[in-house]
Amino acid sequence: MLNDIFNNIAKCRYCDRSFCFDVAENKSSRRGLASSISATCKYCGSSHGSMTSNSVPAGYEVNLRFVYGMRCIGIGKSAAQTFCALMNLPPPPAKFERLYTPIFNALETASSQRVDSPQSVFQALKVPRSQFPERCLRHHLNLGKRSEACPSTVNFILGSKKKTYEG
Repeated sequence: MLNDIFNNIAKCRYCDRSFCFDVAENKSSRRGLASSISATCKYCGSSHGSMTSNSVPAGYEVNLRFVYGMRCIGIGKSAAQTFCALMNLPPPPAKFERLYTPIFNALETASSQRVDSPQSVFQALKVPRSQFPERCLRHHLNLGKRSEACPSTVNFILGSKKKTYEG
């Protein structure tokens, strides 16, 4: 499907032909839900590749969001693996639990300061500002009331530290 869409809107900048691209995923480059895709011109052989997610200090943004989302709804690695399989997605990050630390630290930083916006959690994670799950973060940082938007409790246990964020 991506191949059809790409071929309908793009033309090669080197040979100026349309409908000439083969778009493929490099499966060996997968990093959890992030992977590398490339478009190669069938005529001149020029190729351009890119990762499907932005890189952030903790890894890839899509993986960080996925792990945080799974924790927001109260499920862990095993359920995330089942979810990915049912949705025909690549497997979740192999080091799923490794992403708990930057999320925990960001929540800890944001909850220990006066927080005007839940964006501060993602600023602490060094994730670019875009469409964050604000209603969920608001509840985890005690900025709002419990609602159907985020009815979960998020527990982070790292070594001797335990922090519970009520949704």
